Amino acid sequence: NTITDVDNSHNIYIDADGFLYIVGADEHDVWIYSLSDPSNPEFVGSWSEEDCHDIEVYNNKLYCAAIYSGNFYIVDVEDKTNPFTIASHFTGIDGISTHDVAVTEDENYLFTGDENLGGHIKVWDIEDYDNINLVAEYQTEFGQEHTSHNLYVRPGTDQLIISYYADGTRI
Repeated sequence: NTITDVDNSHNIYIDADGFLYIVGADEHDVWIYSLSDPSNPEFVGSWSEEDCHDIEVYNNKLYCAAIYSGNFYIVDVEDKTNPFTIASHFTGIDGISTHDVAVTEDENYLFTGDENLGGHIKVWDIEDYDNINLVAEYQTEFGQEHTSHNLYVRPGTDQLIISYYADGTRI
């Protein structure tokens, strides 16, 4: 089938429960569809607080990289019809920056990757949403001239996989 509710988007994500999330589209920042009947995706809810560039959904929490403001968001999506923001945090760079996010399996740490020259990886302690702290940073040897792109935590490990435009893949 074809979803015709949106005419453009930046990305999609499908969570472990079979819900489709469309991000970077018109009208809503995140569109949520049930894929229980894949031939007839059903729109079930949306979240509209800030433009998410890339997301990860884990344990009914949506982790959003808001590229245009330099924020990340943690959104409760347990009730897909009524998502709400649990926490948001400024990553320290105004303007185009926070491109992607990845969360550890215990959900104690969130990684953000900046998509700009000098962009680097930041590690955030998110165990206490009222006290989010930057605990580490990573940048390649050529980080001042290059930018990171996408981040993935390898399941069952303590490994972060990072893709770069010009610095290859780092683990």
